[in-house]
Amino acid sequence: MKKQILQLSLVALLVTGFSCKGKDKDKSTTTTTTNTASPEVAPTNPPAPVEIAGDATLRQGVTDATKDIKGLTSRVENGVIILSGTISKEDNMRITQTLNSLQPKRIDRTNLNVQ
Repeated sequence: MKKQILQLSLVALLVTGFSCKGKDKDKSTTTTTTNTASPEVAPTNPPAPVEIAGDATLRQGVTDATKDIKGLTSRVENGVIILSGTISKEDNMRITQTLNSLQPKRIDRTNLNVQ
């Protein structure tokens, strides 16, 4: 019987929202908040569009960049440089920087093996 009374009183306290954390709320304090967010400023100049080189320019650049690398074949289609073959890690790092500087849409390496 005592257990049931204790359980009912605990349930009643929980339902009414009694908690130890609420003791600090009894103190009457006034808090003010200040909005310090800066107003949004529209950009004056839109970002410059990324320029993608044409296929003829890419073909010439890719030919010059890959002429010394044995085992690598490349071609250019619609602004995409497609690489295939087998090359070393050092050649891969060197060729990546060179090909990215040509500004292609992307470089497709799906058929490229790096050893």
